[in-house]
Amino acid sequence: MRERGLGDAGVDRPGETRSQRGASRLHLPTLIALGVGLTFATTVVLLTGDAARWWPLYIIPIVVAAVAHHAPGGLVVTAIGLLLVSLVNSASISETVRASGLGFAVGAIVAVVVGWRVAWLEQRVQALERTSVVDPETKVHRREYLLGRLQDEVRRCDRYGTFCGLVVVTVADIDRFRETFGAYKTRLLLEHVASLIRFSTREIDVVGRFGDAGFAVVLPQVTLAECPRVATRLREVIARADFEGDAVEPVAHCTPVVAWGVYPAEAKDASDLVDVVSGRLAGTLGAPGDRDVPQTRVQVEGGLT
Repeated sequence: MRERGLGDAGVDRPGETRSQRGASRLHLPTLIALGVGLTFATTVVLLTGDAARWWPLYIIPIVVAAVAHHAPGGLVVTAIGLLLVSLVNSASISETVRASGLGFAVGAIVAVVVGWRVAWLEQRVQALERTSVVDPETKVHRREYLLGRLQDEVRRCDRYGTFCGLVVVTVADIDRFRETFGAYKTRLLLEHVASLIRFSTREIDVVGRFGDAGFAVVLPQVTLAECPRVATRLREVIARADFEGDAVEPVAHCTPVVAWGVYPAEAKDASDLVDVVSGRLAGTLGAPGDRDVPQTRVQVEGGLT
């Protein structure tokens, strides 16, 4: 994969939720919308010379700013609109306030109300994302749900004398991919990898997120011989897959690394199975402190967290 000196590296991470990425919305489309709205309203006021009649045109950029940056953004745009009206009228700010102050007061109220409502809705979305069992980025289960299902399968194995497996797949060169193609294409890659894993496993298998660039699969009712075959198949499928690049390199590839373990043959409980697989993955990556490899033992109490 080629190296790039400048790019999107350092922007939002693939593990972030949509609402978390939306917390920073100072981007080009918003700035363009605000600029066009303010320019249009100011031009109309300049041509007509009647700010008292045409001030409602400033409501549009005020609402855009309130949606993008909540009440503070709307209030700032309200102040900018008032200043622009004063400049094009060749009058002082005090005279402008007397002529159209009521209108801009209404604009300020609109900014506060809309900004407060948008902030409240974003908080609700974040609360729903935190309680959801599905990872919004990749459409597979969250890590907490996955480990809870692993605990359920371990109990089922103890009850019926069967086996269950855990396979972990991680993209070893995720940082280089992000530096080369940017955060957006990295999210597309992770979503594609997740879909490949889902389509390459059984309906009874549980696929979930396992770290920033990793996924795990809980395999009920497998044997010591079957689990490594599943891991090998997943690695081969992902390694052969084509991922979206950019204009310079339209087709990209990634390097998957897999590790696996089977309960009860290789672990005494669900926590131990996680540790076994994480240790094998760390050994394969050659980096015991890798951020995609949970190193601490997970305490089980009605499910893993």
